[in-house]
Amino acid sequence: MKEDNTNSNKFTQVKTVYARAALLLMAVNLFMTGYVVTRLADYSSTEQEPAQTETPVATKSNDES
Repeated sequence: MKEDNTNSNKFTQVKTVYARAALLLMAVNLFMTGYVVTRLADYSSTEQEPAQTETPVATKSNDES
C-alpha cells in the first residue's frame, strides 16, 4: 500500500496567486502609509512656521513748516 502524504504538506503549500496578492497588498499598504506620513509631516511643518507679518515702523516727521 502506498502512503498518501498530501495531508502532511497541506499547510506548508501556498498557492502563488494568494502569495502574489498578499505581497501586492503589503506593497500598497507600505506606499499608502509613506504617503500619509509625508503629507502629515508637510501639514505639521507649515502649521509650525511662524507667520511672517510685517510690523509698520512708526516714523516721526519733522515738518515744522
